Amino acid sequence: MLGEIIEVCNYGYHVELSTDVVGLVHKSEITYFDRKPKTENYYKKGDKINVKLLKFNEQRVDLSIKQVEPNPYDIFIEQNQVGDVLNGVISNCVKFGYFVELVKGVEGLAHIKSNMNTQFNQGDRVSVEILSINNKKIALKVLK
Repeated sequence: MLGEIIEVCNYGYHVELSTDVVGLVHKSEITYFDRKPKTENYYKKGDKINVKLLKFNEQRVDLSIKQVEPNPYDIFIEQNQVGDVLNGVISNCVKFGYFVELVKGVEGLAHIKSNMNTQFNQGDRVSVEILSINNKKIALKVLK
């Protein structure tokens, strides 16, 4: 459904769907590709946007922008399986392992236990094997 942004707040957008109906797109529902989106970086007051209705009752109308499009994790999981070898980029180094971006918006975790003898830096290109996929959590082993 199409709506118009009537107010931009730090927590999301107020979107007018019709003369009497205004809903909220919480900032967590803006995009799949940014974990902490800043509302001012995406849309502005007056923008017309497509939204998905998540919840509608007398107290509130919850909307989503990102759910208008397919979730990139769902697409990834349909196209890949355990044992597949892929190329990715180290997107974050943490004390328990490495997050590897496999495709835009999809990361997996290479736990330190599976990569004890190697050191990587953010931005390094690596080959990884998918060890498991469970509830949108992708476990990886870095091969190189």
